[in-house]
Amino acid sequence: MAQPPKLKDPAQAPGVTPAAHGKPALAASRPRARAKAAPATPEVDVAETAEVPAAEATKAAKETVKLRLVSRNVAMSADEYAVLADVKKACGAAGFPVKKSELLRIGVGMLTSLPLASIQTAMADLAPLKRRNTKKK
Repeated sequence: MAQPPKLKDPAQAPGVTPAAHGKPALAASRPRARAKAAPATPEVDVAETAEVPAAEATKAAKETVKLRLVSRNVAMSADEYAVLADVKKACGAAGFPVKKSELLRIGVGMLTSLPLASIQTAMADLAPLKRRNTKKK
């Protein structure tokens, strides 16, 4: 077994304070630094803050929040996938290109505003999908 390294000064041993060996603690021998006064904040007129457009405020809020990306497979019929492609093309033609994943995220956001009864009705109208068997490795 390896031996622990020998210390020249017993005060260097872990868990031993310098004051225990008759040496004053370094922090105790120094005078405390005075806390700096906080800089004065400039007075802001309420009318100036109201002039900031709401779009800029939401853009700044979106930049500060970091979203964690979760990538999962989603099963849908070819017809439903074609609807996503059609909506994507329509958005591009209207002047705001959008990704399919963004369309799905918009749909999830819209689901939160629906009552559960409407979601249950829509779920009953879905055609059942035949799932593929996944191969185990």
